[in-house]
Amino acid sequence: MPSPVNFVVALPAEAKPVAAFFHLKRLTPHGDFPVYRGGSVSLVVSGIGKAAAAAATEFLQECSDASENPIWINLGIAGHRDLAIGEALLAHRITDAASGRQWRPALVFAPPLRTEDLITLDQPAFDYGQPAAFDMEASGFFPTARRFTKPELVHCFKVVSDNRDNPAAAINGKRVSAWIARQENTLALLLQRLDDVRETL
Repeated sequence: MPSPVNFVVALPAEAKPVAAFFHLKRLTPHGDFPVYRGGSVSLVVSGIGKAAAAAATEFLQECSDASENPIWINLGIAGHRDLAIGEALLAHRITDAASGRQWRPALVFAPPLRTEDLITLDQPAFDYGQPAAFDMEASGFFPTARRFTKPELVHCFKVVSDNRDNPAAAINGKRVSAWIARQENTLALLLQRLDDVRETL
């Protein structure tokens, strides 16, 4: 992976397959958040919630090499009313449910996966009232990461973990890691396209 890439994930189970795929090693603990690194790829585990995601994004920026225009990816699980468990998506609009603020990721390339609305909640909710993805981190991560790179290089990659027919109670760490591991090829293709975009900036 030639470009610098920074991943922000909420859970250790989300970090595990990414660390394996990119051969990341955990750094000696020296702060509030676990950080993994290998070559040009770094990852931080934020914990759950948008405030934690924002703080972890800032922390990773502070302890990363000062590379110009890194790619930033918020990777993790999300609920969706209709999509199948394990399906991957890229956010084309992010909405903070509490404030109503919205952001539109700059999709200046052909995404190698479907795109969806992504709504960030302060508390878990399982009514699936809208045909959208639901998470708890994106609205904290996204505006923070955009301060540290070009807007075209900040994206949210989510894997569906629950829907109307498969409740969130069935989620466990082993299943989360397996769902994300199955999307490694899609993730690699996304990063290649973002690397191509980065070369034009």
